[in-house]
Amino acid sequence: MKKSILTLLAISNAALNLIIPSEAKAGSYGCYVYEHDNFGGASAKLEQNTTYSNLGNSWNDKITSLRVIGPYKLIVYQHANFTGESKTYFGDSSNIGSLWNDQISSVKCVRQ
Repeated sequence: MKKSILTLLAISNAALNLIIPSEAKAGSYGCYVYEHDNFGGASAKLEQNTTYSNLGNSWNDKITSLRVIGPYKLIVYQHANFTGESKTYFGDSSNIGSLWNDQISSVKCVRQ
């Protein structure tokens, strides 16, 4: 009986590791942006409950995937100062698609 319970616990923990991103396991709720699809390339954590009216040279028009962990949402804007088209993300997007790829210039990472 002990062996089957330990096996079940090991399987459960392995399944959780596949489901929960490493950032969430560390308790780092918030919003993350990535340079390439599938959360690859350079990355940055956006501070929780913070707005970025201009991503500047380092991230302007360079975001291809993003991750939203915990009770947050990420609102992205096509242009600086929260102008142009916008879209809201409530979870992970391994590839934000051709309409938004490398088009984001300002963002808001806010609690839902």
